[in-house]
Amino acid sequence: MYTVCFLPDGLEIRTTGSDDFLSIARAAGILLDAGCAGQGTCRRCRLQGLSGTISDADGHCRVLDGAVDFLACLHHPRSDVTVTIPERTRVGEIAALPDSLLLKLSPEPPLAHQRIAVDCRPPTQDDNLDDLTRLRRDGGSVLPADLDFAPSTLAELPGVARGASWKIDVHCLSIGSRSLAVATNPAAERVPAYGWAVDIGTTTIAVALVDLGSGDVLATGVGLNPQLSWGADVISRIVAAEIPGNLERMSLAVREFICTMQQALLRRANVQRGWVLSAAVAGNTTMMHLFHGVPPGYIRRAPYVPAFTSYPVVDSALSGMCCHPGAPLFTCPAVSSYVGGDITAGAVACGLDEAEEPALLLDLGTNGEVVLSGKEWALCASTSAGPCFEGGGISCGMRAEHGAISSVGWDEPHQRLVCTTIGQAKARGVCGSGLISSVGALFTASGIDRSGKLNAGFPRVRRGEDELEYVLLEASETALDHDLVLRQSDISTFIHSKAAVYAGIETLLRQVGIPWEAVGRVIFAGGFGAAIDVDAAVAVGLLPKTDGKQVTSVGNASLAGARLYLVSAAGRQRIDRFGASLTPIELSAVPEFMDAFGAAAFLPHTEVR
Repeated sequence: MYTVCFLPDGLEIRTTGSDDFLSIARAAGILLDAGCAGQGTCRRCRLQGLSGTISDADGHCRVLDGAVDFLACLHHPRSDVTVTIPERTRVGEIAALPDSLLLKLSPEPPLAHQRIAVDCRPPTQDDNLDDLTRLRRDGGSVLPADLDFAPSTLAELPGVARGASWKIDVHCLSIGSRSLAVATNPAAERVPAYGWAVDIGTTTIAVALVDLGSGDVLATGVGLNPQLSWGADVISRIVAAEIPGNLERMSLAVREFICTMQQALLRRANVQRGWVLSAAVAGNTTMMHLFHGVPPGYIRRAPYVPAFTSYPVVDSALSGMCCHPGAPLFTCPAVSSYVGGDITAGAVACGLDEAEEPALLLDLGTNGEVVLSGKEWALCASTSAGPCFEGGGISCGMRAEHGAISSVGWDEPHQRLVCTTIGQAKARGVCGSGLISSVGALFTASGIDRSGKLNAGFPRVRRGEDELEYVLLEASETALDHDLVLRQSDISTFIHSKAAVYAGIETLLRQVGIPWEAVGRVIFAGGFGAAIDVDAAVAVGLLPKTDGKQVTSVGNASLAGARLYLVSAAGRQRIDRFGASLTPIELSAVPEFMDAFGAAAFLPHTEVR
């Protein structure tokens, strides 16, 4: 047995050496960034070895006698080992939440929460009904006829009723065709009521604390999904979840992380845990399976059938939420294996279910979803865009964090790109919006041809180890110890991703027989959409020419949809109805999709209409 010491945490874990460092760290509750699910290709799970002996995948041993970097997923301990975990290697750190325009909109009435005052007659020898029957009788004129009581509400009723001299406030929530009494308290206290809206994304998790009486958002937080330690994309997560014990670990990791975020928001807003009376979660179908602890394996196997698209209302506390014991948890309904509740809820939050003219919603994150909605129809599809819009699969790619190049301009006198980074920090990589901006600017300046090939004679283009590359920034201009370059293979990866999105749009348009010109609104959702340069998106062929269309970025539409599902009874009905009306299109089964994809695999694309 060996002892592995993780610094700066100071955690010591005993191991036989059969597990790699990534697995050992997970067992210790330390989540390392492993976008490739431990295959050694993303190179994000770097540790600094201080002492001890390790072996690589081929069994070659190495003695650590200083700050030696190695990949956690490809190495095993062969003695007692001490390592340091760099901050950039961890996942789950809280970051700034981009503003969502949708979170500022007032939800439509009627709201799901009601606070109802009931003045009961105290029991006597002649009137000795039980407390619950008494409350129903004396509140019969104001309480909903279909009202059920949560067990925790019944448990607190005797004390509250007598302590309040039988003048009671009852907190009721609409749940489908019935109402649920979640909490009681003395009418004189007028205890406030709050709820959680949660978006569980493949990469990030966002949480909002919402006033159930008004729908106002009091506080928000966002962090990296701790399941990144099991892979960057949904397929990697599904594969990881099939390993015995992993599904429980992955579910627990995300639940504990959400609870930690919620505790921080409660402290920030000075709100008591018991005042939180309900919660709603939205996410793609795989994330919802993993959150609820349901095996997702058949999502990736033909005919691609999930275990559920509509999950029953359950107790929030059982799912690890920081809330009142009787608080119900709602799950926004999905459509199919690859179009989840984040899309149905987000589309309704954007008003696509009530659009008078065709509208298009694009949510391009780790996955790429497209919704095309008209007055009497709605289609949706998941494109095979891959993770490049969040920096995945790109040699210089990174998520939209401090130091990520998010946009570029062209410096004509010096014949080079001028890069802008998030937080004005020294560059560490390129995020999705920066990738679009860079390829668009280079194409416009003739540094890249229509097939996506770098021009060997263009300024700052050079021959790398095995391919051409463009020098975005020299080492002295970065936070790295080497030049920051955009490789030919990166551009090819990007073109395939943008072609998949463009072809997905084209295919949905063809399904309903309308031209691009008929689309009145184009809506970008998500963090990537909030930062996108529309002109650059058109230049590279991610979008057709907009022709003056109303193109908007709304931020986190999924979180806004979860808030709508939480607070508005009418909004919840709209989301359920829209989810049921959406027709999913399996793009791989549509012959026109591959034609459109081939035509779009150029800059900007070839005309396919």
